Parts: sequence; structure tokens; C-alpha cells
Amino acid sequence: MFEENKFYLSHLASMKPAYKAVIRSQICSDKGVVLAKSGDVINSKVAQILSKHHLEKPIFQSIDLNGAINSNALYQFMIYLGEKKKGLQPILEQSGFLPMLSQLCSVYGRLPELTQKLTVLSRKFPRVYYQAVFSAMAGTAIGMKLGMIQSELEVVFLAGLFHDIGYLDLNPKLFSKDSYSPEEIRTLQMHPVLSRQCMDSIAGMSAEVGKAVLDHHECTDGTGYPQHKLGDQLSKFSQIVAITDLIADIYQRYRHHGDHVYQLIFTALQFNKDLHIEEVYVAAAQLCKLVPESSEIPKGAVNGPLLERHKALMKTFVAVRDLVHPLLRAAEREVVGTLGSMIGRLSISLNSAGFLQTEYEAWLTDVETYPRDEDQHILLRASVMYDQVESQLIHMRVLLDRLVRENPEHETKMLRGLNLAFDQLNQLPTTYGRSY
Repeated sequence: MFEENKFYLSHLASMKPAYKAVIRSQICSDKGVVLAKSGDVINSKVAQILSKHHLEKPIFQSIDLNGAINSNALYQFMIYLGEKKKGLQPILEQSGFLPMLSQLCSVYGRLPELTQKLTVLSRKFPRVYYQAVFSAMAGTAIGMKLGMIQSELEVVFLAGLFHDIGYLDLNPKLFSKDSYSPEEIRTLQMHPVLSRQCMDSIAGMSAEVGKAVLDHHECTDGTGYPQHKLGDQLSKFSQIVAITDLIADIYQRYRHHGDHVYQLIFTALQFNKDLHIEEVYVAAAQLCKLVPESSEIPKGAVNGPLLERHKALMKTFVAVRDLVHPLLRAAEREVVGTLGSMIGRLSISLNSAGFLQTEYEAWLTDVETYPRDEDQHILLRASVMYDQVESQLIHMRVLLDRLVRENPEHETKMLRGLNLAFDQLNQLPTTYGRSY
């Protein structure tokens, strides 16, 4: 926990005076040396001293935070968010939702470690905080639709709020970058592990919460991370958090399209439906469909020529597929099986969308040459699906880099094939923000 304490201390020291972090009980090193006494405030000087030592326990267990978000403040913010966001309004109107939400916020407020962590998250990563609140609300609605009892909804709610809390324990410099090396991506993908460590270290916390946050980036076909689990190894709790996290991420990316964003969320969900337990996907899709579709034509909604992007993505996919297929027959490594699953699933999705058919490329050429208003909805949805394809190809690149590292005797040959496969994609401007 040495590095994790160090980065979290830097967050605490830079909080505004209204959120002063006060040491509740003396802080000792793992060798029993007293480093700070009760009543001290975590400022830059104290943080610097503490960050040089291995502490006997996580720093957040030894402090109180002034101005922390209590249960009532969280509940009121959720009501405000629900009334402000069109996509959340149908959730608020569900029978029994508001009383249940109030009870769940009360559960959250009983643990000061939770109110502290969520408050720091809200000040340091406001976007992640908004997505956490959305995940908790939408996850509760999905859980209720699945008939979960209150104790199960508590797991969904808390896992939704804290699935990305591990970001607070990573180097803040990582979050100011526009692109990442494979090593940096692997570091970012450690956040579920750090989130679980945080949840498991809190007295009175259900072990199911820790399991759910650990698995919220896992997929039913084994292509997720950090442990590449399969569907029968995943709980409904983690799958609910996973799908609400996806919805929140999609909303952030496409909210500039106004009311069209809700149709785009549904499009992305459909494209990724095989990544989730079926009943969780169905419940989430039903909630998405409660939002009325926009009848307005999305003017100028698609940025850049789709035909160029279509060709680059399809060429990259085919090149990666051809690179992976011989490995499936020759290698007996877990990562190869994961890549095979990704190729198979993406092939099905691309064929279902018609992207691999020559007629589709001809249609796209015609539409870009002679644009028509009635095609704009289709083009916008296609653009979203291309974003999903690009995201999955980038994930494959990370896995292929890992495979190269595990096969040093074939490194030169494999790297050459890898660079050739992604050459088309690398020439395109980045259109889909990275999410880890």
C-alpha cells in the first residue's frame, strides 16, 4: 500500500480548506514509529513525511474529512441529477425507487471511510464522481427490475459508487495524458484491484462489494480485465456495475448530440450485448428504451469522413484476425484464447451490422457523395459502432503487446506483424477517447 498511500496523501493535502483532513488517531510506520499525532492536519509537509514510509494501515482509515458528503447530501444530489438528466427521469418515476434510494444513501452514510473517499473523488475527479453516482442510481433501478432484495441492492449501490475509487491510488499524472503506452494502460487497468483493496479494508463492508468492483471490467467471454473471467465466474452485481459503467461512459462521449444521446447509448449496448449476462443486458436495455426517441434530424452530427474511417477499421480488423488465427493453432497461452474470443465476437458484430459486406462500403460512398437528411440517423449510429470497434481493436493491441512480451524468441517477427496490422488505424485521428 506504499504507492497507494503516497498518491492519496497528495490528494488530501491539496484539498480546499473546507475539506480539511484531520488525523483521527496517531499514524505509525509499519515498524511502529509514530509519524503524526491525533489532531494534525494533512498538509503538504505532513503528506511528504508520511509518503516516505510504509504505514501500518491505509491512510484513509486514520483521518476524518471536514465537509464530507453525507447521506442526505448524496440523496439530494441524486434527485437533482435525476431531474436534470432526461435519461434518469424514468428511473425516478419507477414505483418504490425513491424510498429505496433514500435507504441506500443511509447505508452509505454510516461508514465515514466511504463518505471521505467519495468526497475526495468528487473534488479530484468530478467526471468519475458523476459517473459513479449514475452507476449507483441506474444499477439500483436494474437491480429492482431483476427483483433483488434490499441487501442485494446495497451491494449494487455501493459497488456502483466505488467501482472506480482505485483511481485515487494511481499517479495523478496519468490522467492528464491524451495517449498511453501499453505499460501505462496496464497500470490504469489496475484500478479495479485497488478499488477492491479499498472496499475489503473497510470494517462491516460486504465481501460482495469488493468482488463486484474487482470484476466490473470483466466480460462474459473472458475478454475483460484484470483476470479475464468468464460468464459463469461473474456475479450479477459486477455485471450490473459493468453495464452501467458502459452506459455512463457512452453518455459522456456523446452528450453533445443532445437528445440523440439516448438512442446512441442503446446502439452501443446492442453492439456489446454479448459482453454481459443476458438478463442484465435485457433489464438495462428496457430502461434505455423508456426514454423517448428524438425525431429531429441530427445535423452535422458525424465528424469527419466515415468512409475513410470504415476502410481503416475494417483493414485493421482483417489484419489482426489474420495475425491471430495462426497463433490459435500454435500457442497454448491464456491471452491467445482471449484474443480468439474477441476476434470471434467482433466478427459476429461486424457481420450483423453489415460492415464487412462490399455493398455497405458502396452505400457509404454514395451517402458521402450525395448526403441526404434521412441518412443522418443511420450514419450517426454507424459512427458510434465504429467507436466501439476502435475501442476493441485498441484492447486487442494491448493483449498482443502482452503476447509479444511473453514470447521473446519471436519478438521481432511478431512486432513487425503487429505494427503492420495497426498501421491503418494509427494514421487516423483519435476519435474515441480511451476508457480504462
